[in-house]
Amino acid sequence: MERRVVNASPLICLTKVGFSDFLLKLPNEIIGPNAVKEEIQAGRSGDPARAELASGKFPMTEISADPAILSWDLGKGETAVLSYALSNPGWEVSWVTYRQVLTSSETYLSAAGPVRVE
Repeated sequence: MERRVVNASPLICLTKVGFSDFLLKLPNEIIGPNAVKEEIQAGRSGDPARAELASGKFPMTEISADPAILSWDLGKGETAVLSYALSNPGWEVSWVTYRQVLTSSETYLSAAGPVRVE
């Protein structure tokens, strides 16, 4: 079963080109952190990703930040996405940027997204 926790970048980018449903069709289960929702809602008022989130199609949840991930000094969304994947084995991370974080010698992860944390 494919399960993904999604960062803001894929939601924003795919919505801009009209393919937001792509994220919903690939995995069996998808979730986004509330921190990602807040990041998107803080963006431009005309951003189509804001309307997609308001539609309720993408399930969002509160995620506690892992202290080890917090020490990386990432944004709230990235921290929440990685924290969720780390504490929920079998979930993959979907994002567009921050490849360098995933290859750092101090990380728990050793691949670039989508990333499976086991």
